[in-house]
Amino acid sequence: MELIANIFGFYFTLFFNCVSFLASQNYDSIVLNEVNRTDEKGNLTKKELNNNNNIKILKEEPAWLRSGKFQGDIDGVDEVLLKQLSDPNVQFNALKNHQLIWPNGIVPYELDEAFSISEVKLLQKAFRIYRRRTFGCIHFKPRNFENDYLNIVRGNGCYSQVGKTGGKQELSLGQGCLFNETIIHELMHSLGFWHEHSRADRDNHIIIRWENILPGLDSQFDIVS
Repeated sequence: MELIANIFGFYFTLFFNCVSFLASQNYDSIVLNEVNRTDEKGNLTKKELNNNNNIKILKEEPAWLRSGKFQGDIDGVDEVLLKQLSDPNVQFNALKNHQLIWPNGIVPYELDEAFSISEVKLLQKAFRIYRRRTFGCIHFKPRNFENDYLNIVRGNGCYSQVGKTGGKQELSLGQGCLFNETIIHELMHSLGFWHEHSRADRDNHIIIRWENILPGLDSQFDIVS
């Protein structure tokens, strides 16, 4: 029971850390227009830099939305699958179908060669956090000859399938995704967890302000478990 409580506490803390991280992100970027008035080195002069006419604000899509996946970062989901997500497969926000769970908590993985040394270190840090905070119950290990494994790539956006789907299973951590919180979030999907705001009992605990949701993104708040 103590182990279960510790694991639950880990996921509970992690979820709120992820929410806090996402809430703190500023997805606006300031881009300078091309101007003719520069100094002898080709740099903007102080006057031109302070000129508001030379600055525009670009609203950039967050990395999780660029993937075009279900709820931003969940891969392999369609309407047929959603209809199948009933009590036998899902409990609160976690899968309980043993066929979708990694045997003995061991998750083999391969890393895309496109990751830099510093990015690989970030991934390895996330792997260590899982093993430490679950007291060794979850272990991400480099693949040997396993048929079922995570293929972690530097794809377009951040996304993962939910649980062990079989074979070469893609998990993407593209540009804007390589933060510790995001890596842990996507790895949690691969372990079999949906989003907390999709739980069947969600409306008993939180209120969705539908009027604040951007047009076309209502489906990001569908209840699926």
